[in-house]
Amino acid sequence: MGLTKKRHYDSYTLAYKIKAVKLSKKKGVKTIDVSAALGIPPVMLYRWRQ
Repeated sequence: MGLTKKRHYDSYTLAYKIKAVKLSKKKGVKTIDVSAALGIPPVMLYRWRQ
């Protein structure tokens, strides 16, 4: 029988998510640039914006 390893996922606080979304919604700022600066995948930031 094979054993599966649990994957480790980073968890972020609600305050962190709100701050990231506010940064990405500023005029002239690209979402991909914000995600790169924060070290998170762009897809994650797009989901948070929804």
